[in-house]
Amino acid sequence: MLHMSWYDIFMNLLANFNQENVSDDEVRQFRHRRSTRGIVFDADNNIALLFTKDKGYYSIPGGGVNDDETYEQGIIRECKRRSRL
Repeated sequence: MLHMSWYDIFMNLLANFNQENVSDDEVRQFRHRRSTRGIVFDADNNIALLFTKDKGYYSIPGGGVNDDETYEQGIIRECKRRSRL
């Protein structure tokens, strides 16, 4: 069995979304919005992951950033919202 680190998995995912794999027509069809994601650690260096029940996958916290907030304010708001704090 091939073991991949989280870094390798993440970099492979990024490679799927690079400019070389996307035509100009496809880029024009993308919906653009400001968003942010954060890697959140607890006191024991565990990483917070959120489970999306309807789609059946885990992700790191994040979401859209409002026009009146910075990226930092957006990720803090999203982490609080998603963790119900």
